[in-house]
Formats: sequence, C-alpha cells, structure tokens
Amino acid sequence: EKARFAIGKYYEDFFFVAEVMPYVKTVWTVGLPLYCYYHRDDSITTCDFSNRHIDVIRAAKKNYDIVKKLYPDMGKEFRMYRTHFQVLDKMMMSDNYESIEEYDKVVSFLRKNWFRIVCMEYFTTSRRIGAVLLRIDPKLYYLLLRLKERRDSTND
Repeated sequence: EKARFAIGKYYEDFFFVAEVMPYVKTVWTVGLPLYCYYHRDDSITTCDFSNRHIDVIRAAKKNYDIVKKLYPDMGKEFRMYRTHFQVLDKMMMSDNYESIEEYDKVVSFLRKNWFRIVCMEYFTTSRRIGAVLLRIDPKLYYLLLRLKERRDSTND
C-alpha cells in the first residue's frame, strides 16, 4: 500500500521493486530465466534511444543499493551490468551515439567492471566477449553489436 509505481518513468516496474523491498520478509533468488519479454514494435525496449532510457540504470542502482543494505549476502551486481549493456546497446544503435550525454559514463562503468562481467555465469558467451571487446575499444563492441543485429535480421 505504501509503494507506488513511479509516474513518468521508463521501467516503472523496476522502480516499484525498489519501493517494495523494505517490506519483504523473505527473498529467494533462482539463477534461471523464468520469464520472457514480448517486444512490441512501439515499446520502450524496441524504440530508438532517448535520455529516458537512462531510467533503467537509475532503477537498477536503486534496487542494488536497497538489496545490498537489506540483504548483504545477496548483493549480486548482475542487474547493474545488464542494464548498462542494455542502455549501451540502444545508444549504439543511434546515429552519433558517441555524442549522447551519458555515453562515456555507461562505457566507463562497463569497462571498469569488464573482468567481473566475464566471470559471471549469468552472462552469455557473446556478452562476455562483448565485455572484452569493449574493454579493448568501444568500436570493437560496436562492430559486434552490428554483426549480431545483421545476423538476427537475417534469421527473421
């Protein structure tokens, strides 16, 4: 009753989780993908990048801080890394992506944490290779992203 969905935010459900966490008595984690998103053509996950997509990073940070405080043994950073990749991918699909205000910050965060990402069992091999390429040079990561996009479009 005290928690409300954030108004005007992208990924409002993610913010909601952070609001609910202090009232949860028990938390269980399962290292399995238990649901799958359906991506509509007009959804925030399929539309072009806008600064509002940074909301998912803010929500992930808020969730991570709350989980770390309330459940210190559960402080996995996976979601933080995943959301940064999600935003970076969307940025890089835009024209002039290097001029996007938050671009350097997102790249810096992932480059700083590349080794942790590579060591996490939750990431696919492709994502781990991407982390290494990003660490070497963001343009290599960009090439991998475009190759993946081309492969996915030919498989449709």
